[in-house]
Amino acid sequence: MITHKQSQNFLIAEIHNQVSNSEIDKLIINWVPSHVGINVNEKADIAAKTALVHGKGLTVDLTPQEAIRKIGCTLWKETIQEVKNNCINWDRDLNDSITATARKPWFKTEKYRLRPYDIKLINRLMTGYTYNKSFLHLMHSHISNMCNSCNIIDTPNHAIFECSKYRQLRDDFHIFEKFNNIDEVLTTKNPQHFQELISFIYKAKLDKAL
Repeated sequence: MITHKQSQNFLIAEIHNQVSNSEIDKLIINWVPSHVGINVNEKADIAAKTALVHGKGLTVDLTPQEAIRKIGCTLWKETIQEVKNNCINWDRDLNDSITATARKPWFKTEKYRLRPYDIKLINRLMTGYTYNKSFLHLMHSHISNMCNSCNIIDTPNHAIFECSKYRQLRDDFHIFEKFNNIDEVLTTKNPQHFQELISFIYKAKLDKAL
């Protein structure tokens, strides 16, 4: 499908646009067998190929949301069973605590009053997958990973806690008196600390860079 010059598929069309507007002379796309070894994905792959070969449609009684929830539950049960099989002394209390944690993400509890985009910001900081220079540079999407003000590697922690550009602004926020880095703030799971961190990010206009 990607070899066609015109396509109704958004992703294919976007790839063509990106390539045609770049200096790329040759593009090689490799197939990656991402479903291999994942039990549920293997079953889905077999079902899809069976339907294709025999020309029969599959009867589905679930909505997409219900299907995603069912797949998630199945994967979690398989994970729990795998841990049990590999742990000689499996603690039932540990099983219950892990299950409860997995069913309820941190931002679903009532104590957090965050907007959807604020939750995305916190999640990006938690995982490290930000739009910061250091990460984009690793993805070959940015030429330099250096801070323009300090001339050192521009990580999210540097931008928020260390960069000289925001030194004066930090004086208005108490979290910089209590904590030395992002991890210390995030591990508290304190709604007030989260909200203050987000407020600083917006005031420093870093929300598009994190």
